[in-house]
Amino acid sequence: MRTPVAVASLVLTCSLSAQQVYVNGAPSNLVLDLSSTATFVDPLAGDAFYAFLPLSEVGSFCTMIAPVSMDMSWGAGNWVRCSLTATDWAYLTTDACAHLPAPGEAAPLSLLTSDYDYGGYPGWPGAPLGLLPDATAFAGSWATTISGIDWSWSDEHWQLRTRGWNPTEHWNACGSSSLTPSFDGFLVVRITFAFS
Repeated sequence: MRTPVAVASLVLTCSLSAQQVYVNGAPSNLVLDLSSTATFVDPLAGDAFYAFLPLSEVGSFCTMIAPVSMDMSWGAGNWVRCSLTATDWAYLTTDACAHLPAPGEAAPLSLLTSDYDYGGYPGWPGAPLGLLPDATAFAGSWATTISGIDWSWSDEHWQLRTRGWNPTEHWNACGSSSLTPSFDGFLVVRITFAFS
């Protein structure tokens, strides 16, 4: 069920430090910290917004509280579940290696997904330097939705992966030893949301 919540109020009311989002007076499992994130409404969709943030903040601007924790705090059936989907994203960096493919790849790869599961997901191909100078753009993949992990007490956050699970599985020419970006810069992401 989609709750008719104005995206503008969702984005604008959470512009300070971390705040739990309420829908029609009921708490949701979504906590937003937009203190380091610029947001603006997608004028073509009532359930989408854009976020612009430093790459270092990708894992902290949004938290999905685990459903088990929500049930313990609010009681089953007394809270609203949120799902967020990254439909498109781009990273902006002056590090040229981020925009070049790894050896054997046709394009640089990345994946915006949950930080809960560190499994061996494949990278999603990007379009380097086409959208803006120093930007590589990606269209959403099958793994770009977060909504809270049903079987865990752990909260869920976004994670921008720029390398595969195996340390030798490089997704760009930077050759990172970390799953997350080894380069500095910013992320711009279009996010749709649904409450149920």
